[in-house]
Amino acid sequence: MLRNTFGLSTIIVTLLLGACDTEDTSQDEAFRSGSDSGSSDDSGGPPPPAQNRCESLTPAAIQQPIDRLNDAIAKAQENIDAHPNPNYDVAGPYALANFIAARDTIVAHQDWLAQLNLDVPFVSNTSAAGGTYQIAMLQASDAVAVGAWWSGIAAIYDQSVEARAAADLGTEANVLLAQLGSDAMSCYMRLYFPE
Repeated sequence: MLRNTFGLSTIIVTLLLGACDTEDTSQDEAFRSGSDSGSSDDSGGPPPPAQNRCESLTPAAIQQPIDRLNDAIAKAQENIDAHPNPNYDVAGPYALANFIAARDTIVAHQDWLAQLNLDVPFVSNTSAAGGTYQIAMLQASDAVAVGAWWSGIAAIYDQSVEARAAADLGTEANVLLAQLGSDAMSCYMRLYFPE
């Protein structure tokens, strides 16, 4: 029932993070050349050196997309209950199944981090940071995107406010996962290239 949609998550992440692209390539050139281009000021110069984004990989940050997904799951179930004879019969069940799969994937990773004490006070281990990136960006976000899509289909075909809410919550969860994944990749690289 679940589909691997790696391409879909790539598109979503690109759209979510696309605003980060600018025409100023001085920071990229400085990175490739190994030079430090200085610190940022309000005049549009390059940004200051990256903060330690490992510190943002807290148990609370990992819990945020789980909470959004729990809400999306509740709304997806409400949609199924409110529309026992839907116009697009697979939309509701597919949405619910994908939201549950995404949530369960993140919870399993969260449990692994806690069991090994890798998340207190924040993720600061390469395996944990890399795993958090893989879970957030490569696994859970795909299922969330598919769940949001099918919730959107259910909302349209049945004029379902419950499905529309589930789609919105799924989209919010994916924004949180994109930030989590971005922070995890930065953390992962920082652990190999400390300042």
